[in-house]
Amino acid sequence: MLIRKLIAVAAIAATLASPAQRAAADAGDAILGAIVGGVITGIAVNEANKNKPPKRTTVVVRPDSPQRAANRVTQNALNYFSFNAGYADGVFGARTAAAVRAYQAFLNFPQTGKLTAVEHDILISAYNRGQAGGYDVTQLISTDPMGSRALLVSQRNLVLGPPAGSGSTSSTPTVATMDTDLGTVTVPETATPEVASNDKPMGLPLIPVPTGKGNLADFCSGSDVTGPRITLAGMTDPVPALNQAFCGARAEAIDASAALASGVQGVTMADIEAQCEALGPVVQSYVSMLPGKDRADVVAAVDQFITDSGTDRSQLASTAQICLGVGYKKDDLTVALGSALVLVALDEAAYGELMGHHLYHGFGVSENQDRGVDWLVWTTDELDAGATPVFGSADGVRGALVNEAVYRLNGGAPSSAAKNTSSKGKLPVVNTGN
Repeated sequence: MLIRKLIAVAAIAATLASPAQRAAADAGDAILGAIVGGVITGIAVNEANKNKPPKRTTVVVRPDSPQRAANRVTQNALNYFSFNAGYADGVFGARTAAAVRAYQAFLNFPQTGKLTAVEHDILISAYNRGQAGGYDVTQLISTDPMGSRALLVSQRNLVLGPPAGSGSTSSTPTVATMDTDLGTVTVPETATPEVASNDKPMGLPLIPVPTGKGNLADFCSGSDVTGPRITLAGMTDPVPALNQAFCGARAEAIDASAALASGVQGVTMADIEAQCEALGPVVQSYVSMLPGKDRADVVAAVDQFITDSGTDRSQLASTAQICLGVGYKKDDLTVALGSALVLVALDEAAYGELMGHHLYHGFGVSENQDRGVDWLVWTTDELDAGATPVFGSADGVRGALVNEAVYRLNGGAPSSAAKNTSSKGKLPVVNTGN
């Protein structure tokens, strides 16, 4: 069900992995990257203009008008559900109209390219539910074959009732139309369907809250993590040892990100952080798969996403390394997890350890310790098989500690022996001592 929502990734990769150049496009063109203060490249050509020489222009950044700000929210919502509206610039051009038609077709609405009030309410309310997260939302997204789009179906059925033929007598309300900046807006003439008192109010913005335990920075500042370093010889419990390894990897990722970002000429760190924040909505659906899908399926989906994007893999790897640290620094765990997933799909298996830690504790995703252990076992298997380590010093001390801790966490008896590895693609096999 992978539909192209890939332009943002190409833009971010090109922006962060190469020296900044000026570029501009007509308002109706697809803007593949954000132009921030005139210093970040806007890769801004459609297929017809691809071979034209680039134009130089002065970019003036103005505050959004209320209407344009609302349009940006709508474009972000369309992109979240994989209806490709391109870069959310607040201008409703041909690309956004095509995304609206695709959204309308998905929910069996007339494909006009202009949102009615009801269609807009369903889209934004479903988007807000996805941003807010929570157990019910995560379960729906991770278990329904439609993924995040299941929220749209749920919201439509809540507002309008199930479509005709599904056992309900509900039908689309009688409507009247008027023209606005968003296009033709349809206003229901019938009363709004009653909503159960325990349901969320329709159309009201929800405040996004982290899924899982929330603030990783606080966790890594705790005394259990910042206390004396646990050694291989002194380890009695694998969990505290892995917690220290987790937070150490987080700190290394932040440092590596800053070092890479310093080499991006002509772009401030604030600009780079803004670019990385834009990565969050693009990768969110893949991050949401982590608690409910097999590891191999998640990696395959991300790999296909990268392939379809057509983005240069080395540029994307550099971008993901920068955004991984930015995500951890700002405690934006969707950006951090999405960046780590991209790196794993780019054959950097060592970053799989991060998914294991997040899933084991429930940081940024719903807690699923079985899948967390599976990621940890797979990562240490890959490192044993020759994958390149990325965390810790070259002396292998950290690797040996993590290897032993994962072995014990997976049911192995405390020892200094090599971990009893499991095969790739399988859930860990617990050693029962028999």
